[in-house]
Amino acid sequence: MSLHDQQQLVLLQKALGEHQSELLWSDFEAMLPDLFVTEPTNCKAEVLDIIPPCNTDTSLSVEEELIGSVADKNIAEGVSDVEELDDVLSRSSPPKSSRMVILHRFNSWSRININIGMFRAICAYCQVTPQFLKIVMGFGKKLTPTDEDFMACYTSLSISDKRNWNLNYNAGRASRRATISSDLCYNLRYFERHGRQLADPWSCRQSAVYQKYYSDSKKSKWIIIQPPIRFASYLKNIGACHLSHPMDLHISYFGIAIAKWREYLNFIDEKLKGFDNEIAIAKPYSEFNISFSSKQQIHNLRRKLLHARLVLSNTTKTLATIGIYESKLAKACNLPTPTHENFQYQIQNMSSELNNYTRIVRKLLSLSNDIRLMYDDILKFHAQEIMHLNGAKLTQIAQADSIETKVMVSLADATARDSRMMRIATVIAMVYLPASLVMSFFSTVLVEYQESGQVEQSGDDSPTLNVHRETWIAVLSTLILALCTLVPSWWWGRDGKKQRSRSIC
Repeated sequence: MSLHDQQQLVLLQKALGEHQSELLWSDFEAMLPDLFVTEPTNCKAEVLDIIPPCNTDTSLSVEEELIGSVADKNIAEGVSDVEELDDVLSRSSPPKSSRMVILHRFNSWSRININIGMFRAICAYCQVTPQFLKIVMGFGKKLTPTDEDFMACYTSLSISDKRNWNLNYNAGRASRRATISSDLCYNLRYFERHGRQLADPWSCRQSAVYQKYYSDSKKSKWIIIQPPIRFASYLKNIGACHLSHPMDLHISYFGIAIAKWREYLNFIDEKLKGFDNEIAIAKPYSEFNISFSSKQQIHNLRRKLLHARLVLSNTTKTLATIGIYESKLAKACNLPTPTHENFQYQIQNMSSELNNYTRIVRKLLSLSNDIRLMYDDILKFHAQEIMHLNGAKLTQIAQADSIETKVMVSLADATARDSRMMRIATVIAMVYLPASLVMSFFSTVLVEYQESGQVEQSGDDSPTLNVHRETWIAVLSTLILALCTLVPSWWWGRDGKKQRSRSIC
């Protein structure tokens, strides 16, 4: 924070008076970087005078009567520094007129388009109460939808000469020597179309209003932060006698703010009817095109309805607080009875309208809960049907596995029988193989059987069995052939083991 901003912050702290809460001020000071802009090019404040068009004061000059025929007079639009704002606010205003300072923001999650010095000048001019800081802290830059439910209304009534005022208060009128100043501030949440290409065309906006009223001059000082879009056109088209009461502007402001409630609730109702139509026609539950995403959409609608119900409840309580505050102000300032009663009638009408919207929200919440329960039943039946189908398929698979198991058992029995026969044959072959080998050797040309008549030189005339000396050649050939067969087989098996070890690694 710059040195100039620190000086302005000290001046603001002094302007709020000695009765401010230290805890409130520390919270406000901590949020300053996110409340106001720092670039001078982004600063912009609008100042205008609201002039009642129905002045019955015969002491006014012709020039003042001509000024009074104009509903509002824009003094400055686009004030961007403290010096210019101080100069604008120091200008004199027409008799019985109200001066209004309007502050804007770029969007609902951005900072207020003034710096701390300009805010200090506005607070000093309007002599705001510290409670107004609680409402201002609800604005400012943010990245997530936090602090979306806070709504408050603060009032105060002070009398300059309490002794004389108390003497005449029980008689139903305040002393003429008593100067009454009253403060009223609140924040208001309402719905407007944001104009972006989204599935939900509505946004919940926030606005703040502060009024300082002086009974002696019958003038008010207003601060309005982020007013509704239609409020600017309303100020340019204020009809005759619309500001006969010092608080009439609140009624108009509430009327503009709640004007879109009916359209917004109709939008939510149409969304719910679309979900309700999906289950309204009786048909087998397997034909309903419902998924978990449908329940998620209903959940989002219920979340919006719950927020709307809270906003409606807080708005109704704010109206009730304003009604009580107006009754005290009317009695203290000795306002005409018809003016006071007309204001109360308008408060009652708006409260009745808000109560009707609250009942509609309750009805939509009940309908959405019924739809959600029906969706739960349909999804539950879908799950049961899927479980039944899966069970049937698993039974079929189990039956097929049982048949395959029986086939495999029969094949295993046949294989066992064949293996037993092969073992028997192998044993028989092992028994006869040595005899076959011996007989095969003696049947070769390597062994020669000579009878007695074939022996010439030997004196023994008995038969003889001669084995040729070249028999070693056959034995050696057999060994070499066996070696040539075993060596490639061993090499082949060793190479296969290496490949398998590489694939495992």
